[in-house]
Amino acid sequence: MKSPVSIDVNDISWTEPRNKQKILHPVSFNLDPGKILGIVGPNGAGKSTLLRLLYRYQKPSTGVIKIDGKDIWSMSAKKVACIIAAVLQEQITDFALTVREIVALGRTPHKQWFGSLNDLNDEEIIENSLNRLCILKFADRQLNTLSGGERQRVMVARALAQETRLLILDEPTNHLDIRQQLEVLELIKDLPITVVTSLHDLNMAASICDEVLLLKEGHSLAFGHPDNVFCKSKISEAFEVITKQEFLVPSNSKHITFHLA
Repeated sequence: MKSPVSIDVNDISWTEPRNKQKILHPVSFNLDPGKILGIVGPNGAGKSTLLRLLYRYQKPSTGVIKIDGKDIWSMSAKKVACIIAAVLQEQITDFALTVREIVALGRTPHKQWFGSLNDLNDEEIIENSLNRLCILKFADRQLNTLSGGERQRVMVARALAQETRLLILDEPTNHLDIRQQLEVLELIKDLPITVVTSLHDLNMAASICDEVLLLKEGHSLAFGHPDNVFCKSKISEAFEVITKQEFLVPSNSKHITFHLA
């Protein structure tokens, strides 16, 4: 596994080119190697737009994104694909592929032009990815035979086979049941790479994230440790709800609850 990367984001924004509507206003933050950043906020806050900028799908209208000090737009798309991997809500729909074949797609950025997989090295990386995500037993099954949580593991295994140093996840717990959500969250915490993920559940974000970025209507409201960002005033401002912070017994862990005004 290659070493995780740092992220330096300086005043990036994005304006829709056709109607000139500003979707994301200037945002800045830094993330140390191996840390987990959670991006939270109500629907329409700009979370997915920010993720698309981070994995180089769209170019910022302003500002710079640096990975280990290097502007990602000064690098080739192929080079970026060897560093950054994204697991999106829109998953692979070709159910004819087996789990092993899908995970093997992660090696694509490392192939030479018109080349094939590098035999033993690639096969070892694919096998290790299947093992790490505990899906080796599913390797020869087709994707449509797996549960939602198992499919999510397959997509993360594909990213690991890509030898990613930065993993970007868009709502990884969406449409999963409680157990599957917990499994995915444990998986994210255990990955030895830098992770950026959008999440709807603030309590989940608080439990796994080292840093949190809170967005509303394309603006950054707060960035920092979850204990500092998830204060009653900031949450109420972002989601327009009355917020309470409680301690659960017997775990004595913090828990955020909400209700309408």
